[in-house]
Amino acid sequence: MVAIRTEMDNMKTAIHDVEEGVSTWSDEIASLQTIVAELKTELASLKEKNDDLEGRMQRCNVCIAGIPEETGLSSTVAVSKLLKEVLSLEKDILIDRSHRSLTPKKPNGKTPVIITKLHYYQDCVEVLCRAREQGSLRYKGEPIAIFTDYTASVPERGLLSMMFGICSEANVMFDTG
Repeated sequence: MVAIRTEMDNMKTAIHDVEEGVSTWSDEIASLQTIVAELKTELASLKEKNDDLEGRMQRCNVCIAGIPEETGLSSTVAVSKLLKEVLSLEKDILIDRSHRSLTPKKPNGKTPVIITKLHYYQDCVEVLCRAREQGSLRYKGEPIAIFTDYTASVPERGLLSMMFGICSEANVMFDTG
């Protein structure tokens, strides 16, 4: 009987220790949940700030689709000449940098777009307006499109991508600028 009582006392002590541990962990979890909630709020704020900064950085970016992949055609000098020629501009456009997007060449032969950072916002507006006014643009006999470079977080991007895809399949130039 004494052995059973001793075993029961040991079990009660063990259960009490486990209860204290669970209580401690429960308090820890509650404090961690508070911290996670604060971090989620901070993360949302930082994402919004990042999206805003990214949008401001891409403000003077213009995308040019339909240009064949040839050596030098995506250089700043070549793109400046291309814009002047295709849009019948009176002056050269100052371009900070220019490169192809990092997407692979599509099976249908479509080449990656050229993303161009124009130095002056006024030039960006003029390029997009001229592209819209002229409608169907051609370079070396091939149709091209000039449009705004949106950030990935633009809410309408899914709709824009869908519209661009439909127009592209139907060989209709689609301009969002």
